[in-house]
Amino acid sequence: MACGPGDLQSLTSPFSSAKLGNSLFSEEPWFQACGHTNIACKMVKGKLVEVGKWPWQVSILFLGAYICSGSLIHHQWVLTAAHCLERSKDPKKYSVRVGVQQVSGNGTWLLLTRIVIHEDFHNLLSQDIALLKLRDPISWSPLIQPVCLPNTKFKLSLGTMCWVIGWGHKNEQG
Repeated sequence: MACGPGDLQSLTSPFSSAKLGNSLFSEEPWFQACGHTNIACKMVKGKLVEVGKWPWQVSILFLGAYICSGSLIHHQWVLTAAHCLERSKDPKKYSVRVGVQQVSGNGTWLLLTRIVIHEDFHNLLSQDIALLKLRDPISWSPLIQPVCLPNTKFKLSLGTMCWVIGWGHKNEQG
């Protein structure tokens, strides 16, 4: 779906009553299954944009500053790259923002209680994977959904098209 003139849709924000420490968003009927989106067109900073296209994408912050993206895989777990967490292993220094469409967007900030880095991670070339445990479980909403994980026997064929999402650099030069 690409947003164009006449495509503006109403998607009410689930964040207006969100508070840390409580169940953050309405549970059902939004959740259907992992990997589902709730795309709508919305005005953001004067431009018509898609929202809800990647509802599992989260923003990971270190001392309040954006450092990496991650993916929601469970009500209390985020999957990310281990190299994103090399600044510190203290979960109190990190937070996660969910329900955001752009790195500077508003969303709900969530605190962490645990960081799990793959035991064989030593560089960017192998085992660059980590899990973040959220302090409080979140509930699914139109803009907050889990991503699907493949089963352990799944193998990609050469030439398979895939999506990569994040708010990082598009190439090595920046």
